[in-house]
Amino acid sequence: MLKVQGEISYSNFHLPIDVSIDKKGIYQIIAPSGSGKTSFFFVLLGYNDGFKGQVNVDGDLSISFQNNHLLSHLTVKEQLKYVSDDSDRIEEVLQSLGIDDIFSKRISTLSGGQQRLVNIARALCKEHDLLLLDEPFAFLDEEKIKIVENAVKQFQAKWNTLVLLVSHQSTEMPILKSSTIQDKLEL
Repeated sequence: MLKVQGEISYSNFHLPIDVSIDKKGIYQIIAPSGSGKTSFFFVLLGYNDGFKGQVNVDGDLSISFQNNHLLSHLTVKEQLKYVSDDSDRIEEVLQSLGIDDIFSKRISTLSGGQQRLVNIARALCKEHDLLLLDEPFAFLDEEKIKIVENAVKQFQAKWNTLVLLVSHQSTEMPILKSSTIQDKLEL
């Protein structure tokens, strides 16, 4: 399902990685800022020039980036149509995240928290076998965090996927504490 062996190395940064996950579920990587969590995700996506090693990922990936990377001139609907033509899936994801009421609003008019939810919705709407969530609870209040946690759990179970969630704070995700692989990353 997922196997990564190697090392991320920059001038003053070295992160040995030896991760193997054979079971679908929700896994979290908790480590301080600057420890390589996002770099690890970029390795999985094939975007890390500082990585030497092997990466094996079964299936399609979807990611909710730490920085939302939304197209601000589009509406929420247009944003989500970029990753999925399945209108039923889009509607189900929007409803589960409680943002179906902003479907026709432009991204540029949304608050930071609403943009974060659209970012997560975009990742969930794209069909995937592996979902990467990079600091998904940033800009969200406690109520919205719980909504996201429940949606991630719901869709992980429904679609039987592997979810990797990275954060620097373990207190952000009381519901998502199924496993942690930080020891295998040597963070």
